[in-house]
This record gives sequence, C-alpha cells and structure tokens, in this order.
Amino acid sequence: MFNFLRNFKKTSAYIKKDENKTMFIDKSIEKNERELRKIMGNSPDLFIRELHLKIDNNQKRTAFIVGIDGLVDDLSVRQQIVEPLLSFTFDSNKSIIDVIKERLYVKDMEIENNLNKCVLQILKGSTLILIDGYLAGILLNEEKSAERAIEEPPTGIAVSGSREGFVEKNDTNIALLRQRIAHPSLKFKSYTIGDYSQTEVVVAFMDEIVNPQIVDRIEQKLKQIEVDDISSSGQIEQYLSDHPYSIFPTAGNSERPDQVAAMLMEGRVALLINGSPVILYYPSLFLESLHDFEDYSSKPFYASFTRLLRFTAFLLSIMLPAVYICAVNIHKGMIPSKLLLSLEESREGVPFPLVQETIMLLLLFEIVREAGIRMPRAIGQAVSIVGAIILGEVSVLAGLISSQTIIVVATASITTFIVTPVAEVVSLLRIFYIIPSAIFGFYGLMFCFLITITHMVNLKSMGTHYVGPIMPFYLRDWKDSLIRFPFRLLKDRPKSISNLRPVRYRGVPKIIKDEKDEI
Repeated sequence: MFNFLRNFKKTSAYIKKDENKTMFIDKSIEKNERELRKIMGNSPDLFIRELHLKIDNNQKRTAFIVGIDGLVDDLSVRQQIVEPLLSFTFDSNKSIIDVIKERLYVKDMEIENNLNKCVLQILKGSTLILIDGYLAGILLNEEKSAERAIEEPPTGIAVSGSREGFVEKNDTNIALLRQRIAHPSLKFKSYTIGDYSQTEVVVAFMDEIVNPQIVDRIEQKLKQIEVDDISSSGQIEQYLSDHPYSIFPTAGNSERPDQVAAMLMEGRVALLINGSPVILYYPSLFLESLHDFEDYSSKPFYASFTRLLRFTAFLLSIMLPAVYICAVNIHKGMIPSKLLLSLEESREGVPFPLVQETIMLLLLFEIVREAGIRMPRAIGQAVSIVGAIILGEVSVLAGLISSQTIIVVATASITTFIVTPVAEVVSLLRIFYIIPSAIFGFYGLMFCFLITITHMVNLKSMGTHYVGPIMPFYLRDWKDSLIRFPFRLLKDRPKSISNLRPVRYRGVPKIIKDEKDEI
C-alpha cells in the first residue's frame, strides 16, 4: 500500500509538471520545425510549407505555413494566405507580423508565442505562420467547413413545426439560435474540456432573463471537470448532475433549435457540445418530459388532452404489469368472476409462475426493441415487429405463455414510446415494481410508488426542484403543466424556473365582443 501511494504521488507530480510545461517559439525557424515534428511524431497529415517573403532591400525572409491536411481548407489557404504573402514586398523598417495582420483578411487571427498552444490550435484546424527571427507566430482560422446538412432531427419529428435540427458544429448551432433570438442579450461563453479531446463546450443564456446563480453554478461545475476526453453530451450531463446516481434525468436535451430557443427565453441555460447535435439545458423539470413542442402549435384543448394522455400512458407503462400480478395472484376479489375464470383457463398448462412469465416477456420485449434499434434501418423495424408477433403467437400456441399476459406486457411496452424522454426510467421502474407486488400485493406496490415519489421530490436540477410546480406548489405554473391554457393567459414565465424577467408579454390584441366593432 505504501509503495502504491508513493508511486501514485510520483505519477501525479509528473503529470502536473508536464501540464505546466510551456514551450515558447524560438527565433530559429529550423528549431521550431524540429520541435513541431517531434511533438507531432512526424505525422503524415502534418504539412510544413516553406515560403520566401520579399523584403524591399532585395532580401528574403523564410517563413513556414503549418497545418493539418483534411482539417485545413487548402483553397482558402492558397488564395487568402500564400498568394498575398508572395505577391507583397515587405518594408524592412516594419515588423513583418504587423504587416501581415494588416495585409491578410482572415476572420480569426491571433498572435501566439506559446508553441504548445499553437499545436493545439493546429489540431483544431487553424493554420500557423512562423517567420524566421521572430519569437511569435500567427494563428489563422482556415478550418475546412465539412459538416452534415441541416435537416429534421430524427428524435423530434414535427407535423406543423420547424424542420431544422442541430448539427455537430457549434458554429452552425450558434447561428441557428441567433436566427431565432436576434438580441444582444443572448450570450455565449466557450470552455475547452478534455486534455486530449480538447472539446469545446459553449454555455448559452439570455443575460436579461436568466438567474445569474444558475449560470455561475454551471460554469463552476464545468471548470471542475478534469478528464482526458469528452465523447458525448451524455458524459457532460452525468458530470454536471446534482444526483448522478438517480435513474431520473435532471437535464433536458433536444435537437430542435426552436425548442432550445424557447427554453432560453424561459430563463434556462443551454450547453452546446462540439461534435454532438444534442443540446443540454438546465434546469429541467419532470413534467416537461410529458410535453411536446408541438403542443404550442395546437389549440390548448387538444394539447391539454394529449398531455393528460401522456401522463396516463406513463402510469400505465410503469404500473400495469405490477397491478396485473397483484390482481391475479393476491387480490382476486377485485376481478369479475367471468374474467377470473377466463384468466384461470388460459393459464392452465403454462409451466411458469405468473411473475416469472411477466418478467420473461418484459425482457424479451427489451431484447426485440434493442435488436430493432441496432440493426440497419431498412430491416430493423421489420425484424422488431415480425419477431414480436411470431414469438408471441408461437409461445401462446405452445402453451408457454398466456395470451392475457402478452396483452398486459404489450400495452405497457407500447405506452413507453409515448413518453420517450423518460423511456429508460419507465423500463427500470416497471421491473422494479413487480417483485414487491408479487410478495405483498398492492401494499408492496404502493410502498414502492411512494418511495419513487419521495425520491423525485428530493431531486434538484441546478438547484431547482425537479417536480415543480407540484412540489413546491406554484398554482400559476399549473396553467402550463398537465394542461395548457391559451397563450393569452400565459402572461408570466414559470415561477418554478428562477428568472429576472417574470412577465413574458405586456399586451395582446383585445377580444372583440361588441357587434358594432365587427367589420
């Protein structure tokens, strides 16, 4: 143990020393070239092109252009960097770096004397200009703009809404948000996370609406993340979670720019992770998983009906198999006599107990669903549907499973797709409720349900209660919770989400009631 601790301290000290090591650009351009090739390990995609700059006293100065093939736009480098530098004669009395800053018209230009930082920027797609005799280089952003086209996201298909979805580039995603919120109050702050991946994470918020404490809390958590790499937005979500061991997601996510823009206007904070089209937003409430963004495009009556339908589907999905087991095994008196006889007849010859039968069917459904998701799209849906039908029908004919159990499990499984934001939670709770229900009946089911509610009440999302406006109770927010009132009555922003601008609008057209005012 002492040897392990001693070695661990040595390793930690070495890592800390290596991270703090700074290598500056040397006056000798040949030495800079050797250091670059040493750091990059003579990588074949590294290009170092030599140029000879003209000086007005018939002299020449050597310069290097450094970049990565595939990350740099070759045409842009040639037209905007190489050709202007070779066609211009530099004044010997002026600094070449100052002249280049005036001569080149590039979007992003930065003077840097730290060679390590230059390497990191090169690996992100920048181009470095090194000049012999100068202790600094010029970083130019000539990144190759290869990205996926903007299209409708597969996880947020709309009938009457926008067809735009986020992509894997933060620059494009920021522009999509700018198009929807054209106000200087929309702020963006960039952070780089991951010692090796150097992943850009952008924090977006409305400066005049959001509570500054929420922004500070998120920024402090981001600064505390010290990892080698960031591979997905889900990784950031788990690092920032106030309750990392809970099965309930305390962060919202979306691939729709219109939905994220609406969340920002309510006082939320969005996180854009470069390389992922999924945008996270905080705080997030549980009832929002029962909402759909198209609810705001429909009339409030139908939107309220669909929300209540989703809430009913959520309860059915997590509790129906457990209620079925309670009724058939323990509380048979609550079942009508004719239905009870039908159930007993269908179960004659079934070799498995009801609990084992139900769990087997639930696991079988999860297997078929996973197979349908992982297989190619052209055959995945057909395999999932046909596989479920064939397995269910053959199992009933063979006397392995009763038909009523298949109906119950199928109903619980289908309702899961109505509440997709919490589909993972539903699948776990459904199995979690079965065992206590089989042993203690409805008493065990209600006990587990109360444990779940107690756990949800104690959850917070960036300091905001997860089950608001139920607990704490905000009557004003019930206008847009399980039901949705008309927009005329949604004058105030949700009180469940702390914000600096509680009033959403100040005036709307009046309703005409007098016949004299009709046209």
